[in-house]
Amino acid sequence: MPDEAPVVFTRFVSSVEGRLVSRWDAPGACFGARLATFEERKAGAAPFTWDTECVVPLMGAFCAKYDRELRNALRGGDLKECSREDYEQWLKTEAAREAEHVARLNAAKAEAEKPAAEASVETHVQAEDTTPPDEAEPKGRKKK
Repeated sequence: MPDEAPVVFTRFVSSVEGRLVSRWDAPGACFGARLATFEERKAGAAPFTWDTECVVPLMGAFCAKYDRELRNALRGGDLKECSREDYEQWLKTEAAREAEHVARLNAAKAEAEKPAAEASVETHVQAEDTTPPDEAEPKGRKKK
């Protein structure tokens, strides 16, 4: 299998609150925004949620193909131009958020398993025969 060329990003953008920009290559997707879930909408949330801190990397082929649309969105203030450093910082921030999220999930899982583990120990102790040997029935004898 031949080595694949590394992905090279040439531009970086982020969304602007209230300015919805569709991904020209992916109908239904937007730059740095997502559709609110049914539960969020039911709770009164806006139809879209913006993540203006999200830095979206764009490949050269994408930028060449959608050059006019991209320039218009940047010029019109619908998207904000970012740097590679902004993108790298965002990646670090996202990795830290993900690690924190996983740690919270693991702590919650351990907390939830604790009562089950304690109950298992209690059940095991109750199931053991605690009758003193001198009071136990001899083997092979049936009760009357």
